[in-house]
Amino acid sequence: MSARLLGLAMLLLASPVLADNAPLPERWHHAGLELERKASAPVHFARIFHVYDAALYGPVELPARALAETPVTACLVIEYRMDVSAERLREAADTVLRRQQVDLAPLAARVARLHAAYRDVVEGDRFTLCHAPQTGTTLLLNGEALVSIEGDDFAQAYFGIWLGEEPIAPRLREAVLDGEDRLSRA
Repeated sequence: MSARLLGLAMLLLASPVLADNAPLPERWHHAGLELERKASAPVHFARIFHVYDAALYGPVELPARALAETPVTACLVIEYRMDVSAERLREAADTVLRRQQVDLAPLAARVARLHAAYRDVVEGDRFTLCHAPQTGTTLLLNGEALVSIEGDDFAQAYFGIWLGEEPIAPRLREAVLDGEDRLSRA
């Protein structure tokens, strides 16, 4: 297997291990709302290589499951624990999007715009993907907005990478659907 394929496999086959402490904050602000952390998980490949920490944030008054079922204001924050190229990020996202049960044809141009905005990340960098209904989805790198994409349909499909039927990080999805922030447990 080539080094490139091995790297992609590491990202796609990552098996999240939920830890007992969170490097990401319990509260996040977006579109004038205070959002609470609904779920979080460090994502490891083969339970050895720490790829990133992810946290999903949503409105305080909504149950966690609502983030996976309806277009609401939500943010996914990913803090990288290793260097990852923009190309690998695009490949991983494309692979997971293709295996989702979504018609991607009407989204292709918008997905391409978001993927064009990806940048190489180094350990400690933070990508944030935030969606607000009727406003759109914004991708930020270390707090700097890189691109905004319109459409609730886009947000539902793209957040499906983490929350869809065959997500890249199944335990993060499971935590959201169970309404648990497993990192807050003692």
